[in-house]
Amino acid sequence: MRARECGIAAPRPIDTHKNILAMEFIGEGDKPYPLLKEVKLSEQSAQTIFGTIIHYLEILYNEAKLVHGDLSEYNILLDPSTLEPYLIDMGQSVTLEHPSANDFLKRDIRNLARHFKKYGIQSDEEELLRIITEKQRDK
Repeated sequence: MRARECGIAAPRPIDTHKNILAMEFIGEGDKPYPLLKEVKLSEQSAQTIFGTIIHYLEILYNEAKLVHGDLSEYNILLDPSTLEPYLIDMGQSVTLEHPSANDFLKRDIRNLARHFKKYGIQSDEEELLRIITEKQRDK
């Protein structure tokens, strides 16, 4: 809910029971949107989607005070008509107070940089970390 309240495209949580979290279905009809790993993108589309996801990480970190913790091409759905990325599997997200939050964020960034490198996107992981976290450091 925190991610959605901050404008992140993510499934709406419906209910929980113990360690089970039921989420809104993201797709068309009975077919889910494809995972990012399943979609072949143009370099231009890849650059746009990469920028959107990094922006989402910045919002998660600075507004929702969350780190996804397991973000990769396996936990992002892509709307085939708009190319809007949806962050999924948010159930393991951690707050910034978690002792491993910074390590998880670095891993999320590393996973994204690795995936998008195949589209020719060269990214400086330390610079991305700085961009994502700088607003919190300024407080």
